[in-house]
Amino acid sequence: MLRRQATAIQLTQADIEAYEANRQRKLFEQQQAKSSQTSTESSQNSENSQQLPQKSKKDRVLGNR
Repeated sequence: MLRRQATAIQLTQADIEAYEANRQRKLFEQQQAKSSQTSTESSQNSENSQQLPQKSKKDRVLGNR
């Protein structure tokens, strides 16, 4: 059986910096997606609450007959 020499991977400081920058960008995008999703949900909830019809005094007192 033939043996080959082990493959050595050499990382440079530029490779590490590129990896870290990419990782930070992905984390930032995830945070932005979560915050935009949260703000969208809260705006939808506020729109839904504003769309509910207001009961008249008669309905509140008599109980929606």
